[in-house]
Amino acid sequence: MNRHEVIGLGLLLVYLAGLAVAGIQRPAWGDESHFVETARLFGEQFGWTTLTHYEEMSTPFPFMLYGLWGSVFEFELGTLRILSLLIAGGTYVSFYRLARRVGGAGYQPLALTALLAMNPYMIGLSLFVFPDMLTIGFAILVVQAMLVDRPVLAGLANALGLLSKQYFLFVTLASCIVLAFRYYKTRDKAALRAGGWMGLSMVPTLALFMLWGGVSPDNAMKARYVSEAFVFHADFVSLYLALFFVYPAPLILYRWRLFYRRPHVWPVALLLASGYWLAPIRAADPAVAGGVHTVGLLHRGLLGIFSAPIVDLFFYGCIVLAIPVVMGIARDGWMRMKRPDFDGTILLHLTILCFFLVMPLSYLNWEKYFLPVLPAVLLALMFMGSSKENHDQKGE
Repeated sequence: MNRHEVIGLGLLLVYLAGLAVAGIQRPAWGDESHFVETARLFGEQFGWTTLTHYEEMSTPFPFMLYGLWGSVFEFELGTLRILSLLIAGGTYVSFYRLARRVGGAGYQPLALTALLAMNPYMIGLSLFVFPDMLTIGFAILVVQAMLVDRPVLAGLANALGLLSKQYFLFVTLASCIVLAFRYYKTRDKAALRAGGWMGLSMVPTLALFMLWGGVSPDNAMKARYVSEAFVFHADFVSLYLALFFVYPAPLILYRWRLFYRRPHVWPVALLLASGYWLAPIRAADPAVAGGVHTVGLLHRGLLGIFSAPIVDLFFYGCIVLAIPVVMGIARDGWMRMKRPDFDGTILLHLTILCFFLVMPLSYLNWEKYFLPVLPAVLLALMFMGSSKENHDQKGE
């Protein structure tokens, strides 16, 4: 281990230990209580009936994993949270290694990992019993395996990612597009074999869909929410565009010259952002029906301080500032695609694109739903404009 890795590991242990001391014994947080009960159900009554009718909307792997952990140890909340801390630790280590692979040197991967870990939602997901951290971890593993050309690992991580959250599809779609582009560019049959593994990775989730007769378990929640699925929600795009600036804001401000120095970007940003007033950020109808009128911590906090028009103006400003960043990443991805040789880092850019294609089709919009794409956003922002040769040298 080099000096940076030793420092990073030390900080990670302090971070996880601090979370454990501060919160491992606190009462259940939000949806955590029913996630724990679902994990208990899988741990104590696993079978076809449980797999078909468990009362959640997402795919079952996280509940199966927590159920296995609870059956080996116990289902006491603090014990299950120990597994959350271990999953979080593995996710942050994987992201650090990916940052080094993509092009990080010195303290850059450490700084990016810290920025990811200090997101308020990531702090909670590092401790509480939620399925989201596994989804984030598998997204990172897919990208890492694709970049080092390990198709079996990529397929396994993709399979488990889909079995953790259905909307992991955006990672699957991006990976398939990259493999198709790689074959077009190089005629490398290894790309076809990797595509075969990626195709096989979808089989378990497709089998579940057949068992359920849809894309979620056959339960009461499905009856409430299914009418909102597979409908394009323009206001969801507004939310995720605003978060595209808010979540990585320190990094965007650090690299502001890349995005904001070109005068022509501002008229385009102001024009495109004006669409916000046609589709402002609001809670989805199923959430409102359940008594929830905000889309997350930021939205709720702002509405607790300011009036709704001021909050809308804030989000509009975030979208104005996000659009030049999106344009910069798109331009960087296009330049990489035009290179004569194949540059696998376009997977980061396509992951971001596919996120915006897939997520507006969901039935709910939450701020935390942006987190699985946040690692790709941070890496694309930090290393855009770097040469492929530098990536290869620094990633070794």
